[in-house]
Formats: sequence, C-alpha cells, structure tokens
Amino acid sequence: MIQLNIREPIWKTRSIGIRDSLKFQGEIAIKIAYKDKAGNKVYPGTYLIKGDKLRDYPIQKVRGLSLRIVPIRELEVYGEVHREVQQADKGVGV
Repeated sequence: MIQLNIREPIWKTRSIGIRDSLKFQGEIAIKIAYKDKAGNKVYPGTYLIKGDKLRDYPIQKVRGLSLRIVPIRELEVYGEVHREVQQADKGVGV
C-alpha cells in the first residue's frame, strides 16, 4: 500500500489533488495533515482509494502540476472499510 500525505485540501471543492504523473497500482492510503486554528485535524482519518480508480477523476493544472482532483467525500475511510471486511469475514452483521 502506498501512503500519501496531503498538506491542505482544495477548499473550494473539498477535494484533494494527486499528481497525475504518479502511476499508482493497488491501494493508496491518504492522510490530510491540515489543522484548524485550535490545532485539530480537520480530516483526522486515513482515507483509501484504488490507484486504477484515479483515472476516473478530472485533471486540473495547479501551480504547473497536472493533478487528479478527487472529492474527499468519495474517498473510503480506512478504519470503517477494514472493520466492515473483518466483520463480514467473522459473520458479524451479515
């Protein structure tokens, strides 16, 4: 699993930008480091997206870089996804 750290989201669209030149395979774990004035992380979780799904998102030029713009609401929350899979494997909630 590849891990990415995003300093700050794109506030206007509540999205993140992932460089298009990086050709990812498999799952990508994303952490958004931005903190509010009180020092609390605005997006405290770890988020997941599959590398091949990135092609579905539009490209935008930001400061000379081609970025895939991915809405944060479309990312999977790491803990929730894996908890559901573990529960399904154990027959819980099925």
